[in-house]
Amino acid sequence: MGPPGRLARRLALAGLVAAALAAGVVAWRAAAATTRVLDRGDRRFDVLVQRRPEPLDTAGGWLRPPEGTPRLTAAQAFSIAGGQRQRGGGKPSVRLATFTDPDFREPEALGRDRRSGPVALLALVWVVVVPDVPQVGFGPSPGPPHACPTYTPVDATSGRPLGIWHHC
Repeated sequence: MGPPGRLARRLALAGLVAAALAAGVVAWRAAAATTRVLDRGDRRFDVLVQRRPEPLDTAGGWLRPPEGTPRLTAAQAFSIAGGQRQRGGGKPSVRLATFTDPDFREPEALGRDRRSGPVALLALVWVVVVPDVPQVGFGPSPGPPHACPTYTPVDATSGRPLGIWHHC
């Protein structure tokens, strides 16, 4: 085999190795992902499902794979949460998950002193995630403004919003 044949064979082999490496990276990312895409058809948001447990905040809230069937649609949850793409920001998503929080503050759970107390919460939710929401710092030296995602869980059965979390 002459020099052109060897070069072609080496290039073909290099191409196969590169393709195999790329496929491995894609498969690894898919296996490591905490969510899976269900639908990208709505121009306002993507619909995802939670695949692996993930902390929602640093205070004990978790998003886990969904248990149950939602009564609300992803579009209804997006509307309830007031979801809106930020100027220059990424596309929002709505993900189906089970939300757990051992210390959730329930206003309906009033004690004798008429104060709300911590109540363990386990709920099937649609979590509206809006990336790149401008945040304003607080305190004596707040620093420059920056953008962070917000997470708004909406009870997928009752439609009740359960708060807003900012992840910076």
